[in-house]
Amino acid sequence: MLTNFIKATSAFLATNMDDLFLLVTFLMVVTTQADSQKRASLTKVFIGQITAFIVILLIADLGSLGIRLLPTKFIAGLGAVPLMMGLHIFWSEHETKREHQKQKIKSQNIISIGLVFTTILADGGDNLGVYIPYFSTLSNGELFVTNLYLLFLICVWCLVGLRLSHIPEFETFFHKYGENITGVILVGLGFMLIVDGLS
Repeated sequence: MLTNFIKATSAFLATNMDDLFLLVTFLMVVTTQADSQKRASLTKVFIGQITAFIVILLIADLGSLGIRLLPTKFIAGLGAVPLMMGLHIFWSEHETKREHQKQKIKSQNIISIGLVFTTILADGGDNLGVYIPYFSTLSNGELFVTNLYLLFLICVWCLVGLRLSHIPEFETFFHKYGENITGVILVGLGFMLIVDGLS
């Protein structure tokens, strides 16, 4: 069980670094609003973030159930997906994309649940690329517990994002180290899934 929690935490951190950047950007917009609007806007951001994450989990659950019908060796090979995603990060440029997303969010005068939901969901492709291979290695009981644990983590993520939105240096740190940290975690997780699938 401990090993599964380690994998779940690794999968979450690897796929939600991008979401954290978007979440903090939304929350930074909220901090510029009048005090009378802040509470409602914070609620909208958190609901949009958590709802989008739940949808991503449901899609990953369904995808993993279908993949379980395939041979075990094939499932082990799916560990190459997060592995390749991690390697790709090291030779691709992400800062321009992040800056575009940041400016798009900041150009919105009104924060809505729909805006946050669609933005996070649209950025969830990497989540599916990691969660589907990972979930396919779990039993039904393990999958249920993992889903609950990931939901707990996304709630913690919202609180972390709220804290970071008051730290101007976060954006500089993210651009400098965030993608590399994500890449290392993805490569490590990919290797773990491949080894587990072949054992």
